[in-house]
Amino acid sequence: MEAFVCQDARRLEILIPLLPVPASRPRVTVRKVRGRMQGLAYFDGRYKKFREDYAKVLSKARIRMYEGPLEVYTNVYVPRPKTTKREWPKGDNDNYEKACWDGLNGVAWADDDQIVINHTVKVFTETDPRICIQVRSLDPSRMRRTLLWSGRLSMKWPGEKQ
Repeated sequence: MEAFVCQDARRLEILIPLLPVPASRPRVTVRKVRGRMQGLAYFDGRYKKFREDYAKVLSKARIRMYEGPLEVYTNVYVPRPKTTKREWPKGDNDNYEKACWDGLNGVAWADDDQIVINHTVKVFTETDPRICIQVRSLDPSRMRRTLLWSGRLSMKWPGEKQ
């Protein structure tokens, strides 16, 4: 299985043909080792397998790392379960983001704290499950426009001086 990658100096687009799995919380077990109690953290099997497969797919892709602030769009396409009344997939968007972004640390960027603006969508798919990620170097004017917009909103906040 291989990722489809399209990259230039300012933009990276990746299509990863894997079943998206939201990040799980690490579980902790405590046991006695050499007379002392030690905690051992581990992830559930489904997420652990996803991380391994994701790393394997990304290791084959040729991706240049980006520096500086980034804007990231993440789309996850999840297969619809046989029985559900929901119109959207289970799992929090931030957990899908974490699962996808942690695998790109050291590959597309040094650390995911470089992400300044993000947008994530999760939807059901009738075809192949997949993850689509678009990374853009953040243009200073785009960042300024975002800050101006939020500044205008903040001025309307009760208690703020006009």
